[in-house]
Amino acid sequence: MVGSMGRSMIGGIETHSECYYIKEHFRNAALDYTTDDPFQFTAGVKLYKDAQEAEGASDSEITGHIINFVHRHNPEMMHVITPFLKTTKAAVEKQLQKLRQEAQAKASTFENFVLTDSQIEERLQQMSDDVMLAGGMVVKGQMTVFFAPPNTGKTLIVLTMLARDADSGLLDGGGVIYINCDDGGKGAITKAKILHASGINAIVLGENGFKSQHLATLMAASCASGAAANQVIVLDTLKKFVDVMNKKDAPAFYEELRRFTMAGGTVISLAHCNKNRDESGKLVFGGVADSVDDTDAAYIIDPANESNSELKTVLAENIKRRGENVKEVAFQYDESDGLSYQERMNSVDMIEGTKAKEFKTKADCERAIQAKRARLQDDANKILEVLMDEGGEVMVTSLVNAVYKQEFVSRRTARNVIDLFNNELWLVQKEGKSKIVRHLYRS
Repeated sequence: MVGSMGRSMIGGIETHSECYYIKEHFRNAALDYTTDDPFQFTAGVKLYKDAQEAEGASDSEITGHIINFVHRHNPEMMHVITPFLKTTKAAVEKQLQKLRQEAQAKASTFENFVLTDSQIEERLQQMSDDVMLAGGMVVKGQMTVFFAPPNTGKTLIVLTMLARDADSGLLDGGGVIYINCDDGGKGAITKAKILHASGINAIVLGENGFKSQHLATLMAASCASGAAANQVIVLDTLKKFVDVMNKKDAPAFYEELRRFTMAGGTVISLAHCNKNRDESGKLVFGGVADSVDDTDAAYIIDPANESNSELKTVLAENIKRRGENVKEVAFQYDESDGLSYQERMNSVDMIEGTKAKEFKTKADCERAIQAKRARLQDDANKILEVLMDEGGEVMVTSLVNAVYKQEFVSRRTARNVIDLFNNELWLVQKEGKSKIVRHLYRS
């Protein structure tokens, strides 16, 4: 990367964009630096100095910028850059001491952090009325996270809806940046090609030297340049950028995202759910509570029909919002074998309003039944043992009494279990005024 930038320097630095590009390279090189291979970093320092000189900065200004950046991001590297600066070690230490004192003084009173009238007006001008993206699930300028089990279609749905927003003119596709740290090889490049058709940019882990650690620096640069206000960043998946199970790491990460959204940026994170559902049968988001608490909106996407159906239906249910985000919306897409990713995106259909509520009601009922079955499975197995002890065929009342006498379940629970597992573990048939329970193999 340094070599290619060095070649672009032939003939001198003439444009602001060249200077900005080179300074960004320096920041990335600084974060990538390791003591085992200092060449990329030192070359980055040289290019950064050239860029600053081209903008008319003095030696003292250039030295100050470099020391300030390294002090903020990686102070352990200070001894590496000192030989390249037109100053002495004593002068560097003096400036570092000044930076420490300024930081301490600035943080000493509340007044230093209070918003002024001009700051408030400036921020209000930057903020417009809520712009709803992705079918009403995302408010522009906020952090939104989508939790879902693997193979539910969260990436497919979010990318499809953003591409449609870009195609309709609701969103500037060039400002959408999909950072794919989840796919490998062909899948990642295929998505990138499809998204480019809508003007959406794609960044892939490992391509062009990208690492997940670059995110903070890139967001800071967007905030500084004002570009953040027109950017929508999609993080796929969240756990590649932060340890979602680490209570210590999460707050700092979400502070960085908050600075980006305060500058007008939009962040969409794709994340996983826990493997086990709660007692009501609903999915539980993965990670520490910060994953929801520190965001503006959160959704859980859950399959709403049988997995063997070619037309897959999923329900996106809102669990947190700080705006007019839709509370629930359903999606259907073709899950047939042999479809390309583009064909699958084309098949995505959003279902809103009454029909979405019907899907939710039906899905909630089915999940509640499944959860109840899971809780009563042990009781069902015991009742089956009693049924077999009775010869595999007995009246319902006799089976209930026999189970109750063994004192492992109440009569009411026994009747509920017999009804719940009917046609699965046994068959309940009416004969005259009585009901008979038969083991399926005897029916």
